Amino acid sequence: MRPNFLMCDPHFYKISYEINPWMKIENQASNSLAIEQWNKLVELMRSLGAKVSIMQGEPHVPDLVFTANAALIHKHRAYLAHFFHPERQPETEIYRKWFQQNGFETIDVQNFEGAGDALFSWNDDKNLYAGYGFRSNQNSLYEAFPETTIHSLQLVDPYFYHLDTCFCPLKNGYNLVYLPAFSTDSIDKIKKTKYIDVCEEDAKKFACNAVCLGDKIIMPSGCENTYKQLEKLGFEVYHTDMSEFIKAGGACKCLTLRLDEFLSWGMNQSKRFDA
Repeated sequence: MRPNFLMCDPHFYKISYEINPWMKIENQASNSLAIEQWNKLVELMRSLGAKVSIMQGEPHVPDLVFTANAALIHKHRAYLAHFFHPERQPETEIYRKWFQQNGFETIDVQNFEGAGDALFSWNDDKNLYAGYGFRSNQNSLYEAFPETTIHSLQLVDPYFYHLDTCFCPLKNGYNLVYLPAFSTDSIDKIKKTKYIDVCEEDAKKFACNAVCLGDKIIMPSGCENTYKQLEKLGFEVYHTDMSEFIKAGGACKCLTLRLDEFLSWGMNQSKRFDA
């Protein structure tokens, strides 16, 4: 089965407010260039075998384009984000409507920002990495996933405000990580895994904000040291310019949400996956 991702049309994307250190209204993103970069990401993902389902953007919610924050998907359920900042809170009902129209059961999780702060190990729904410290609460997911081992990781650098900006689970048990983004206790946890240490230069180019398609990994441009590390481990690395989205604190992974991971049940997929 081809992996399927949700993305949001970027025509309303711009920097309208400042809710993380990357966002500066005076350093405005070019909407035309952002649309071009987004289209190239879609084309690259499809060329590598992924399906992309596209939802329409809406005025007044420019960060709707960062669909990774919409929810955490597990089988037929969408565990909906409830955003920390008021500027993003209207997104929840927009995402709820899309998920329900496309066959998902929606479950509300308070103090939680979706797959921005919650990442399953590769093809392993018994282990879930959960980031907390800036946007999500440490205890948000325990009730929702009582049979899953949740590895809580504390974020301490405001430039890396979501887990997926500094941590990416990969195939074969590897984790792509920028260690200084985490507390000392969390670093100790991470060092017990098969981690790939990302340098500061690449981390600030959003090297960890990657889309993993098995052996193939899509990353932002300019992360040369990380590319070399991954290629030595047998991964195929593809990169694409994400400059206009990095201005808002996001890149490849932030723009995508995996819809079909751990899918083993009989949903009407033709209803769900309209590209």
